[in-house]
Amino acid sequence: MMTSFAMALQAHIHHERLERPIVFGYSMGGYAALLLEHLAPGTLGGIVTLGTMLHWTPATASRAAARLDATTMKEKVPAFAALLAERHELAGGWEQLVGRTARLLRALGDDPPLTDAILTSIHCPVHLLVGDRDDSVTLEEATRAASHLPHARASMLHDTPHPIEKVSLSHIVQEVSDLASLLTSGS
Repeated sequence: MMTSFAMALQAHIHHERLERPIVFGYSMGGYAALLLEHLAPGTLGGIVTLGTMLHWTPATASRAAARLDATTMKEKVPAFAALLAERHELAGGWEQLVGRTARLLRALGDDPPLTDAILTSIHCPVHLLVGDRDDSVTLEEATRAASHLPHARASMLHDTPHPIEKVSLSHIVQEVSDLASLLTSGS
């Protein structure tokens, strides 16, 4: 399943005729970007991720998938459920979407396409960002993953939770710009 996302990113890059772009991937988008660079080395010039969990096991996947129960979401976070309903009205309903996402997470836990050994094969520069208020991934987890990537670092963004709507766009722009500057300076 995750391979489909990586291949969709590759198709977009080819369609737009981009040469080794620096990409920003939020949450699973970061995972898809890293997987693409593993599957098609040299496609990306650099990757900046935010809130991307890279170490999946059946237990972590089960915990993450459990948070995606539509009935519970309606009861415990009705405003968020309403937002999802509005956002994903044309996708067959948000309940189906969270159900499919839960299945994707369980598949990652059962057979993760990115392992520590595979991360060592990704040679483009990578910056793994974690928000200090993110309840999905920790700086410790990002640092552990960065230790397996040949050209990576992990950093924390202050006052940053997991939901992308609550992330400071200027922080993200700065991080991507910093990576671009690093690459153009040849460092």
